[in-house]
Amino acid sequence: MNDFKGKDMAKRKPLPSKERLKELFMFNSKTGTLTRRVSGKPADFINERGYGRVYIDVGLYFTHRIIWKLVHGYDPLDIDHINGNRSDNRLSNLRNVTTQENNRNVGLSKRNSSSYTGVVFSQKLNQWRVFIAVDKRKISGGCYKSKVEAVLAFNKLAFELHGELANRRIEFNLKKLEQEYGGNHERKETL
Repeated sequence: MNDFKGKDMAKRKPLPSKERLKELFMFNSKTGTLTRRVSGKPADFINERGYGRVYIDVGLYFTHRIIWKLVHGYDPLDIDHINGNRSDNRLSNLRNVTTQENNRNVGLSKRNSSSYTGVVFSQKLNQWRVFIAVDKRKISGGCYKSKVEAVLAFNKLAFELHGELANRRIEFNLKKLEQEYGGNHERKETL
C-alpha cells in the first residue's frame, strides 16, 4: 500500500481501540520501540519524511499516534516530537499538542534566506527584521542593524510568546550564531 496521501490521511483517521492496540502491540517507553505481539518484530517502518508508520488491518497509521493511544487511551490532537527527531517515539519525547502549538516547534523553513529562524534582511531598510507568527498573525519584533541583535531579539520574543515550544528554534539560532560568529551567545540572553 502506498503512503501517497501523506500525513493528513493517517493523521485524522480514528485509531483502533486501546484494547485492539494492546492485542496487537507491545511498547517499550524507554526505547520508543513498538513491536508486534505475534512475531516480536518491529511494527513500523520509517517513511520518506522520517515518521514511523504502522499497518493495522487495512489502515496505515503514524507510530507516535498509536503509542499515544496505547498508553493514554485516547486519540491525540497532534503529537509533537520534543527533540525534533520524528522517529524518536520514546514516551518522554512525545507530547499531545494543538496544531498551532506543534507548528511553533518546527525547524527552519526551506524558504528562509537568512539561515536564521524569524529573521529576514530588508534591503529597503538596510536592516534585519524580526517576525514571529502568533495565532496566524505575523507580529513584528522590530528592526536591527546587526544580524546578531536581530537573532537574539527573535529568540527572546519567541520564548516570551511560545515558551518551551520555541526551544527548537531558539537552540537552532544559537548554534547557527556560534558557527557563524564564534563565541557563546548564551541562552540566558534570550530568556
